[in-house]
Parts: sequence; structure tokens; C-alpha cells
Amino acid sequence: MVYKLSIGAASGLSWPSDRLVIQVLDDSTDPTVKQMVEMECQRWASKGINIRYQIRENRVGYKAGALKEGLKRSYVKHCEYVVIFDADFQPEPDFLRRSIPFLVHNPNIALVQARWRFVNSDECLLTRMQEMSLDYHFTVEQEVGSSTHAKKFPRIFKLPDRLNTSELGFAAFLFVCGCYDYVHGKNNYFIYLFLQTMSFFISGLGWIGTYVPS
Repeated sequence: MVYKLSIGAASGLSWPSDRLVIQVLDDSTDPTVKQMVEMECQRWASKGINIRYQIRENRVGYKAGALKEGLKRSYVKHCEYVVIFDADFQPEPDFLRRSIPFLVHNPNIALVQARWRFVNSDECLLTRMQEMSLDYHFTVEQEVGSSTHAKKFPRIFKLPDRLNTSELGFAAFLFVCGCYDYVHGKNNYFIYLFLQTMSFFISGLGWIGTYVPS
């Protein structure tokens, strides 16, 4: 089962146990799936892993809504960094030790993103082609973009020198769209718009992300 591999990989992250909380956000509507995932979390908890299984009464906002609800938990307020994995991700044990230093040693960095790898790339020609396509995205587009931003916004620059008017303008536009959808919309799309607003606003202020080399 994929969920066992993912939960097991997260539980195996190399980090001081008293400074790590694993939160499993289960938005499934299938009672059987919920029970299996919860039992897997309990299994790791019995081994001393600080893991929390969380569900909610509705699926408002889908993934973004689940993340928002998860961040409201009291124990999350004591966390300095938040790492997000999709349900099928299997991070390597040293992932945190390779990625967190980027945030610790550079206060201008707002986030860190890492390359995906694919466990079934050798399954057939189609999966191999998909891997090649996505490899280009991560090894070329993201790494080059990360390097470009790093040169464009050195730490010695003051805030006015790091402002990007185009990103800030688009952030304002998305914010207006989000406010309109919040008042008149019926599908909670405003959550996505507000999240995108924050992304462009942060980028516009020169708070950028970086890419963890493979």
C-alpha cells in the first residue's frame, strides 16, 4: 500500500525526535481507507514516533483547506518549519538535513523545493518518457530559475532594491479576485487565489525560494 510507504518514509526522517512532529492529514471519504491509515499511524506511534492522525468534518478547500486546518492545531504553533509531502511521496531519511540548512543560513529564502524521483520509471516506455519530461522540469527549469533568482537578489540588497513591481501588481490582482470569489463564489476557490496571492506577494518583496540539488 502506498500510504504505508509514505508514512513509513516520513517516520524514518533523520531529525531529533523531540523536535519533529509528523502530521497525517486524511481527507478520504472512504471509512475503510480512514481506518487503515489511522491504524498505520498508531503502529508508528507505538514505536515512539510523534505522529498525529487528523481528519475533518468536510473537504472545504480540498488540499489547501486540509493544510489550513492542519496548521490550526495547537502543537503546530511550536514548530519553526513546515515540510509538506503529498500522500505518495517517500522522502529519503536525510531530506531534512539537506534542505533545512538553506533556510537557516539564508534569511532571504522563504521556501525550499526538492526534485521528485519516480519509483516506477522503469516499468514501461510511457513511465520512462514521463520521467524524462519531469526530469527536465526539475533539473533545468527549477534549478536555473533558482540560480537566476539567487544572483538577482543577493542578501546585501535592501528591501526597496529587491522589490518586483510586476509580481506585486499581479498579487494585488489575485487578491481582488479572491475577495470577489469570497463574497460571491460558491466553490471556495478564494482559498487557492489567496494562496497564490501570498506566493506572488512574497516573491515581489524579494523573499524567494531555492532548489535543493540532487
